[in-house]
Amino acid sequence: MKLIYILTLFRIAAGLTIVAVLLSGCISVSKIDDTQGKNKMTEGTGVVKLNTTECYKNRGDHNPLMTLRFGADPWALVYDDTVYVYMTGDVIEKDAGGGIKDNTYGQIHRISIISSRDLVNWEDCGCVDVRMPEVTSWAHNSWAPAAAAGKINGKMQFFLYFADSANGIGVLRSDSPSGPFTDPIGKALITRASPNCSGVLWMFDPAVLVDSDGSAYLYFGGGVPKGSESRPRTARVVKLGNDMISLDGEPVTIDAPYMFEDSGINRIGNTYYYSYCTNWSVPSSESAKSGFSNAQIAWMTSDNPYGPFSSGGTVLPNPGVFFGDWGNNHHCIFQFRGQWYIVYHAQLLSAAMGIRHGYRSSNIDSLTVTGDGVLQQVTGTRRGVSQVIPVNPYEMHSAAFMSSMSGISTTGAGSESLYYGCGSMAVTGINTGDWIFVEGVDFGSTGAASFTASVKKQQKTGGGILICADSFDRPVGYLDVTAGPVQDSWQQETIQFKSRLTGKHDLLFVFSGSEFDWRDWEFVQ
Repeated sequence: MKLIYILTLFRIAAGLTIVAVLLSGCISVSKIDDTQGKNKMTEGTGVVKLNTTECYKNRGDHNPLMTLRFGADPWALVYDDTVYVYMTGDVIEKDAGGGIKDNTYGQIHRISIISSRDLVNWEDCGCVDVRMPEVTSWAHNSWAPAAAAGKINGKMQFFLYFADSANGIGVLRSDSPSGPFTDPIGKALITRASPNCSGVLWMFDPAVLVDSDGSAYLYFGGGVPKGSESRPRTARVVKLGNDMISLDGEPVTIDAPYMFEDSGINRIGNTYYYSYCTNWSVPSSESAKSGFSNAQIAWMTSDNPYGPFSSGGTVLPNPGVFFGDWGNNHHCIFQFRGQWYIVYHAQLLSAAMGIRHGYRSSNIDSLTVTGDGVLQQVTGTRRGVSQVIPVNPYEMHSAAFMSSMSGISTTGAGSESLYYGCGSMAVTGINTGDWIFVEGVDFGSTGAASFTASVKKQQKTGGGILICADSFDRPVGYLDVTAGPVQDSWQQETIQFKSRLTGKHDLLFVFSGSEFDWRDWEFVQ
């Protein structure tokens, strides 16, 4: 698609002109052109050019979920009216000459976490690094996470299951869905030495189900033994112990036709739905009979969590059908606020970056379950899903909460998240012209009278945050971060608006300067 540049000029504060570059509807980022050498939007006559090179998705598009970094093999956990998505943290690999290589997955050792209450704005909750000795002492890789919550001895705890390459399944535990996670057993939970697991070629891709009676089941496995393409019999299910970090019994074989990888499990009513990715050896005759073909998400049903399962159909074609980049297929089905959804990965982010080497990012689309229990096929889209509830501006939000952004990065907001890499995060890596976009914020009829943010200034010059409503040419206020001394701790800064901000708006936070971090924000009536 040919991209059309639209230049919009507007004037704010003491005469500074900002050139807002809108890239075919995409809010994006490039380098700053400050002709007077000014870093503050409230002084001088400099021209600030919005960063328009690192947005990677158009305004109104909600896929991929996150553009801060890659995130594949998504798993969704719903807890406390919030969806947490856990993802394999793909890492760009380079050859000796610095050229980008195809993704081998061998360098992956972080699990990314994001969360949302509205499914269009996502908070970055950082990454779990399984190579940290404080997290695990044995794991080298972290693939395809799955998460569950359980009350253990009267206390709610959160469990993160992951694959160490294709060699075994580990488990981590935390008191919070965003971590920090640590290893409670000091070794893999399941290996090929586990009963009935020696024939599992790929000991990976866990999925977890906590049933209505509190019992928990772990599904895993994959791979295609030569000559067994139609019936690989490499998927397994095992009941977890009451502590959710041990096994209660031996793994049971799941006979899934043309199984490849990517177990998924749901209970809908009294029926258990096992879903998985088919392999790349489905003949046309089988496609005509069963309706599925290579690398699609197929589903089966049973009245027992162990099976046997009966084939039902397919729910998600390969993402290459929709987006043009073919590769492995991975999914998770979940229900939120009465609606069914599917998260899955594609290569939208890497394509937007011009990196077509198998680096993956996660998407979300709606799923329909018919009255007779059929999972209807999903169409993958760039737009994704609609916002399920508006953002409440009168409660505290992490600065790392956004629909899209350009230029910034994130870091731990406190000692614990700085140390472990996950939990409460702050925005860092700020440069003039970078920005963050938050969609669908409802200020109501009374409206907001002021804006407060927690910031940490690294140098005397600091910078500032320009707040815009709906578009870059509608500034409503500017938070100056230049005043006062350099800060070793987070300090609250507040601005009063000349007139109240009312109604529902999309927010754009545009940065000037490069010498401060931003932890959180809220509006006050």
